[in-house]
Amino acid sequence: MKTKIKNYLQDTKAGKTEWIVLFVWLVLVCIIRYFHEPWFDETQAWQIARFASIKELLTEVEHYEGHPPFWHLLLMPFAKAEFPYKITIFCINTVFNVAALILLLFRSPLPRWLRCYLPFTYFIFYQHSVHTRPYSMMTLAFFLFAMLYKKRNEKPGFYILSLAFLCMTSAFGIMAAFGFCLVWLWEIILEHRKNDAVLRFLTDSRFWRMVLLGIFALCIYLCISPASDVVPYDPIFNSFDPQKLLGLVLILQIPFDCTFGVTINDSTNEIQVEFSTLIGCVAGALLLALFIPLLKKNHKLLIWLIPYLIFSLFSSLMFFSNHHLEVYQLFFIAILWILFEDEIQIPDFFKKLYNMISSKLVQTLGKIAVVAVLGFPIVCTCVASFNEIRYPYGPKEMVDFIKNHHLENRKIMTIWAVEYEETEQAGLNDIILDETLPYKKGPPITGENTILMGEPVSVYIDFDQEANFFSYYNVGESQQKWMIWRQQTVEETQEIFQKWQEIGLPDFVFGTAPLQEAFTPEQLDGVTYYWVDDLHFGNIMRLTYAEGIEHVYIRGDLLDQYPQFHVKTYAEEAKKK
Repeated sequence: MKTKIKNYLQDTKAGKTEWIVLFVWLVLVCIIRYFHEPWFDETQAWQIARFASIKELLTEVEHYEGHPPFWHLLLMPFAKAEFPYKITIFCINTVFNVAALILLLFRSPLPRWLRCYLPFTYFIFYQHSVHTRPYSMMTLAFFLFAMLYKKRNEKPGFYILSLAFLCMTSAFGIMAAFGFCLVWLWEIILEHRKNDAVLRFLTDSRFWRMVLLGIFALCIYLCISPASDVVPYDPIFNSFDPQKLLGLVLILQIPFDCTFGVTINDSTNEIQVEFSTLIGCVAGALLLALFIPLLKKNHKLLIWLIPYLIFSLFSSLMFFSNHHLEVYQLFFIAILWILFEDEIQIPDFFKKLYNMISSKLVQTLGKIAVVAVLGFPIVCTCVASFNEIRYPYGPKEMVDFIKNHHLENRKIMTIWAVEYEETEQAGLNDIILDETLPYKKGPPITGENTILMGEPVSVYIDFDQEANFFSYYNVGESQQKWMIWRQQTVEETQEIFQKWQEIGLPDFVFGTAPLQEAFTPEQLDGVTYYWVDDLHFGNIMRLTYAEGIEHVYIRGDLLDQYPQFHVKTYAEEAKKK
């Protein structure tokens, strides 16, 4: 019986089990998605597709978005035709994910237990499927690449197309495809070298297909290359910060955190040598100590090493965010796929090491440890899904607040990007919530960017009419309903402030906006905004839910018109607790 179960779990042939797994996965994703509030970057993509022209998309927008335009182009006909946003973008995303999982479940050479396990891991289930972003395209692209890799020399055209598709999904996809091509080119050169004709690779059709792919990738790069004033962008070669060298620890941490760990911070700019960092490095090094000899024994080391070094160095020294771990997980799955395509050769010292462990207790503890490690990504999926159901992300609560209180035609201002001087009382960018506005306390302001307002993008999509409740957002550019990640000069900030002053004071303020920066002392003379409510928001990442609040303020002369609001004070709120 035990042997039968073992053979069943290790079987590489697909059957009814795989169809059941696909069905269960789809049902669970649909359930969690029902509770999901679209994140800013999801609505941002839809707003770009809805309001931007193709010319703007290809020549302007992507220089600030940093993604190839194909996701926006794909959404564009549906967005411009005003299809229902939430269901449409989810269906498009799900088509890619289902196609990718069909390849994984029915075409991959991985053992059954692994094929049925991967769809429910955190990144594939939650980040790729509940969220709707171009990473769903990348999932399919990586799996197509892995499926076609073995016959890359027999059917180079299809292999190149899979790499072209990978380039279309993300800047990371371009770097991965470049690494794969470097390895393939080296193999072709060695192939001709055996025949004493090294330069003959220049006449090889596979080489020229790679050249065409390179031209295609270059065109995409020209479309997405960062603008000089994009936010955030700090070219390492223009202003090198030695502290960024700490980002090199990501090379060791990534293998652990993209699979089983939670030790990586959100940004390489904030990496410090902490205990969690050391744990991630040690665990990652142990995984690499197992993985690298296995790849080398099976002649697959270069196809992993070159691409991994390319985009892990980019992540370490240039830019990295926590959600980029999902790219690495897809990459590792693709490499495992390639590894299992042939009969796996186990390094001799692995066998010797295993045979040395004769203690039944040690073997049992080892198996328990493996099960616990493999179970952790499933735990992350469960916790994130529960948090998705239980807690708000933010936009829906804001939309409900506006609709419930009939504020659609009120002038509502939201907080904009403000940088604060770091002081003993408050850290950098620490906004001190106040009971009234303009606020009387808080660290000095060192920089502002009025065009960086994420909330209007997330909320606007839920209103059918051309409401003016965010009249301060992109003022003077009424057709632009998405946010541009652009650095703003002091002169531009003052011009926006001047336009706001001409419009007049807002009726409501969401968040602690520094009104004294935007409006004149004469306009604010005798004016007070009172705290009357709170809006809750949060961010889900694996085992954590980062909760926050934004105060809602009403201009004092409007209090009589809204008797449902009562002025709040910290003293009264403390008594309630």
